[in-house]
Amino acid sequence: MTNAHSLPVANPGVTIKSIPPEIIMHIFKYVYMAHRISKMSPGHFFLVNHRKIDSDDENDVYESMSRARSRRSGKTNGEVGLSTTLFPFALAYVCKQWRDIVTSEPRFWGHIVILVDTQCTPVDVVEAKFHKSRNRPIQVIVTRRPGSFDEEDPLEKERVDTVMTHLAPRLHHCRTLRFNVLRRSSLPHFCQYFRGEAPRLTMLIIQCQVHDGGEDVGVQPEWLFSFRALTDLVLDGRSFRDACRSRVDWLAQSPTLESITISHFRPTRPSDTFSLHRFLEVLTHAPRLTCLDIVDIEFDDDLPMPITLRFTASTLTFTDLRGSALAKLLQANRSHPEALDVTRCSFDGVDFLPGYYLDLTSIDPEWDLRVPFEHCSAGILAIFSSSGFNDDLLAFMTIQHAQGTFVAAPFMAELSINDCTAFSPEMLVKMVKTRREAGRRAMRAMGVHWDGRNHTMPSMDYVDGCRPLHSLSVSGGPELSEEHRQWFIDNVPGFDWSTTSSEAVSK
Repeated sequence: MTNAHSLPVANPGVTIKSIPPEIIMHIFKYVYMAHRISKMSPGHFFLVNHRKIDSDDENDVYESMSRARSRRSGKTNGEVGLSTTLFPFALAYVCKQWRDIVTSEPRFWGHIVILVDTQCTPVDVVEAKFHKSRNRPIQVIVTRRPGSFDEEDPLEKERVDTVMTHLAPRLHHCRTLRFNVLRRSSLPHFCQYFRGEAPRLTMLIIQCQVHDGGEDVGVQPEWLFSFRALTDLVLDGRSFRDACRSRVDWLAQSPTLESITISHFRPTRPSDTFSLHRFLEVLTHAPRLTCLDIVDIEFDDDLPMPITLRFTASTLTFTDLRGSALAKLLQANRSHPEALDVTRCSFDGVDFLPGYYLDLTSIDPEWDLRVPFEHCSAGILAIFSSSGFNDDLLAFMTIQHAQGTFVAAPFMAELSINDCTAFSPEMLVKMVKTRREAGRRAMRAMGVHWDGRNHTMPSMDYVDGCRPLHSLSVSGGPELSEEHRQWFIDNVPGFDWSTTSSEAVSK
């Protein structure tokens, strides 16, 4: 039997420095993987953790997950590498041996953060980061520290230009590249710095917080930037406009492009325009486009009717569009989108609303929604903070064609109303009741029995064109009487009503 006196005694002469460098390197590789995998779901962890540790495959998994997260949230991991306590910096600070080991593996230095605020990353440190990564794919973030976006910084542009002189020659190594600076005028001129080939680049994000215009670099017909692996492109409006002016086929250099987001453009003089016609011409060169997000772009309405330029996208998000831009963009989309999200846009000329998932936010009452709702294909409809959602629209949604199908939103099965008070519970009851009765008649005509009880409501597939509502959610709505509340509970399978604002609930 072993007792305490027979246990081996630790050798006091053995220290961490006695561990062979190759063992330390192997440990560091697992630390590296743990650092990356900590951002992943358990499923991604399993996928990466069961691959060879020296493989590059985990980069593809990580980037795929990162792009999906960025699309959903609109945010990136721009702040992830700002702390010097993270990998590999913490290990490099321990001792010279550890610093030499982590420096010898370029994989560890593939995430490069360059700060351009008043406490910017020194040029020699920028060069050292690039040197340590050698020729491996790199993820580069050019940003400011949290809390520094409120300060005045007249030298920001000078720092960004300095960074670009070191970054531009290495674009062909970049896997992802993100800019998030204070002012638009500080951003690098797109057609000046982004040239040549970037065959590894999958995501390019160029953003700012203050849109103060910027210098007009003019048309550059000889400009060419090839990024054939790019899937996600996020640009400020002026950079995108400059690229469109220079080459109508510039997106043809990215045949894998799936998602485009452009934001903020206002003309500063009569000749400073963003042609909607030219924009659509450019989109025709993006055949794999699935997501298009346009925010606060003041287009020059130079597109004649009927529209012959076409693009294809299954998810459309439009915010703060003026004039007839929304109407023309909807008409130019060749496919029937799966989702449409419209916020604070002019509905001038809009006569239909495509998309099974339809979100409408801050729609003014000056726009008569009855016109586009007559050709609305939404199955799931969400309305937010819109005084344009009123009793007139609800009454219109009760009107039926001679064959029994509804004139407005005939496929609607779910309705969510958030922070809207321009409608009455009485009219909403009438709309829901009319659709419920019409759906029951349609089922009876097809030989489908339904006794009218919520828990026995058949599949919605039986009653296209006159579906009964099976989900109704109201938050921040008008007061609801107990009589009406009980009616909804009895007649809508999924029902919830709260007078509390949805914003207050989310907080």
